[in-house]
Amino acid sequence: MAAANLQTMQNASLVDADAQAEALYASRMMGITITLAIGGVMTYFGTRQPRDDAPMRIKDMPEGYKPRDELEQKAVDSYERKQELPLIPWLMANIRWVMATYITGVHVLAVVGLPYLLDCKVETLLALPVFYIFSGFGITGGAHRLWSHKAYKGYTPYRFFVMLCNSMANQGTIYHWSRDHRTHHKYSETKADPHNALRGFFYAHVGWLLFKKDPRVKFAGAHINMSDLAALPEIKLQRRFDPWWNLFWCFGFPTLVASIGWGESPTKAYFILGVLRYVLVLNATWLVNSAAHIWGGHPYEDSHPAENPSVAILSMGEGWHNWHHAFPHDYAASELGVSAQFNPTKLFIDFCAKIGLVYERRRATEMWSTRRKNKGYKNVDLVGPPFLRQRVVS
Repeated sequence: MAAANLQTMQNASLVDADAQAEALYASRMMGITITLAIGGVMTYFGTRQPRDDAPMRIKDMPEGYKPRDELEQKAVDSYERKQELPLIPWLMANIRWVMATYITGVHVLAVVGLPYLLDCKVETLLALPVFYIFSGFGITGGAHRLWSHKAYKGYTPYRFFVMLCNSMANQGTIYHWSRDHRTHHKYSETKADPHNALRGFFYAHVGWLLFKKDPRVKFAGAHINMSDLAALPEIKLQRRFDPWWNLFWCFGFPTLVASIGWGESPTKAYFILGVLRYVLVLNATWLVNSAAHIWGGHPYEDSHPAENPSVAILSMGEGWHNWHHAFPHDYAASELGVSAQFNPTKLFIDFCAKIGLVYERRRATEMWSTRRKNKGYKNVDLVGPPFLRQRVVS
C-alpha cells in the first residue's frame, strides 16, 4: 500500500514537472513571438519611407513650391528620390544565406586570427601590406579602371598579372564585378543601382550582397554590354575555374608563400596573409560604395559621389569619387597628380607605362578645364596638405 502511494506521488510530481516545463516553454515562445512582432513592425515603419521630420519638412511643402536656394533644391531632390524607393525587404526569405554565412564567417575568422599578429615572424608582418597592395590593385587598377571603364590598355602579360592580383582579392570574377560596376555608373543612386547609397550606409557597404537583388537591378545588369570582356583570355580563364581559382589565389597562395618562403606556420600565414588581409581589402573596396557616396565634397558635379580623402588612403586612390563619377573614363580617377592627391594605383599604372606594359591612358583634365569656363559654373578652390589636396566650392 505504501509503495503504491509512493508511486502515485512520484507520478504526480512528474506530471507537475511536465506541466511546469510546458508552461515555461510556452511563456518563452510567447516572449520570442512578441519580440519578433515588435521588431517586424518597427522595421516596417522604420524603412518604409523617410522620417516625418525630414529636413525643412519637405513633405509639407505645397504643390508647386519653388526651392529658395541650391541647398533647399538638393534637399527636395534627395527627398523625392528616397520617396520612390520601395521598402527594403528585410525578411528571412530575401537573405542570401550562403553569402551571408560566408561574409560573416570570414569576418569572424579575421577577428579570431588577430592574436597571431603578436606571435608571427617579422617577414609575415612585412608581407601583410605587400599582399594588401597587390590584391587591392587587382580591384582598383584591374577590375575597376582597366576592365570596367577601359580607362587604359595593357598588353597580355600585364593583363594576366593584374588578373592574378584580382583573384587574390577574391571579390567574384572580373566579368561579374565589372558588370555590376557598369550598372552602378549607368543607374547611380536609382532603383537599378546594385549598391544604391540612398538606401543607407549598411546597404551600400555590404547589405547589397546579403540580400537578393532588386528585380530592376537584375534587369539593368542583364542589359549591360559585356561582350568586350567575355572574349578576353584572362577573363575566360578566371571564369572557367570559378570559384576555386580565386579561393586558391586568395587563401592558398599567400599561405604557401609564407610557409615555404620563410618557414611561417601555415596556420598563422593563413589567418594573417589570407583571411585578415582579405577582409581588410574587402572593406576598403566597400567603403568606396558607402562612405564615398555619403560623406565629402562635390566640386565637380552635384551627384552623390563625393571627394573623400580618408577613403582614398584606404582604397589606394579610389576616394576621389566625385571626380570619378564626373569623368569615369579617366584612368587616374582623380584630377591631380600623385603628389597632390594620394593615388598609388595611378602611380603603379604610370610605372608600368614607362616600362612598356601599359598604353593609351585616358585623362579628363582638358574636359574639366573646358567645363570650368562655362558661364555660371561653380567656383572651386584647391585646399589641403600634400597628397590630400582637394577642390572645395568657394
